[in-house]
Amino acid sequence: MIAESVSDLATLTNIDLVLLGNCKGRNLFDLLATLKASRPGVRIIVSDSGLDERTILKAVASGAKGYVDNAASAAEFVQAVRVVNQGSVWVPRRVLSTFIEHVSSAPDRIFPTGRDAFTDREKQVLEMLVVGRSNKEIGSALGIEERTVKAPLPN
Repeated sequence: MIAESVSDLATLTNIDLVLLGNCKGRNLFDLLATLKASRPGVRIIVSDSGLDERTILKAVASGAKGYVDNAASAAEFVQAVRVVNQGSVWVPRRVLSTFIEHVSSAPDRIFPTGRDAFTDREKQVLEMLVVGRSNKEIGSALGIEERTVKAPLPN
């Protein structure tokens, strides 16, 4: 673990995951865009205080793979890093719930033409994600491979 500026991260090739914190005075979305432009494959976890659901979802849509509140326990930070490093997304369950409600109420804005809603399987997966089950647990419960669980999820 090292501390670096956003501009210095572009030159470091051995960085796989960035914990982006202390964005005071800088636009979070500009920082995310800068990081993703210079290091498209890097996984980013945003750490801030009290961001609302909409801002967290916008950060994920802008390239972040996770969000952890600054007041979170050390154990939660460790878990977030592990989950994101394994290729999944880490956000508070309230944010996933907000996302599901939004998608359910306006599926035509999310899905391509001809697709009206989640499939029954997608709904099962999302419901299990909201209650905190891992991809492995979901796969086991549904009798499918873990990679199949991850396939429809955004990278």
